[in-house]
Amino acid sequence: MKNLLLVILLFFVTAHSNSESLCLPSEKTYFSCATKKNKFISVCGSPKIKSNQRSYIQYRYGTFDNIELEYPKDRKGSLNSFSFTHYFRSQYDLTELEFVNSDYQYSIFWIYDGESKQDRKVDSGIRIKKVGTQKKFKISCSSQIIMNLADLEDLVPCNKSNPLAFC
Repeated sequence: MKNLLLVILLFFVTAHSNSESLCLPSEKTYFSCATKKNKFISVCGSPKIKSNQRSYIQYRYGTFDNIELEYPKDRKGSLNSFSFTHYFRSQYDLTELEFVNSDYQYSIFWIYDGESKQDRKVDSGIRIKKVGTQKKFKISCSSQIIMNLADLEDLVPCNKSNPLAFC
């Protein structure tokens, strides 16, 4: 029995050792990156989203052995638990996937700024803001980014409160 448990555990660790996200092999990775603290910011979901009835997306933050936050817990109707913003003009592209959990607003973002004088033209990660206050912080991606958020643009409700969104 111990040997079987060891083999299963070894398989699980090996399956995730080369992974770049907290998404399961059966899921599509819509966004993922590692942070400086070796944690992952991932948006995972149904591989082929066609309707809100059977499809889902979930935000996950943490490590392979300790997912600290998974939102929403219930996958049913989860597309409506998020809002989407996409803004584009010459030399600038912004994509955000937002949700509110408890008293915090989360914004997974990807920005390309071709006008930037800095070496880094792409910025991505998550911004977290306590609702009703000015308290906010940002966790930046520090590794290669998997970016497929554009696949959600017509499926997740547009963020009408964001003046940059094309709703």
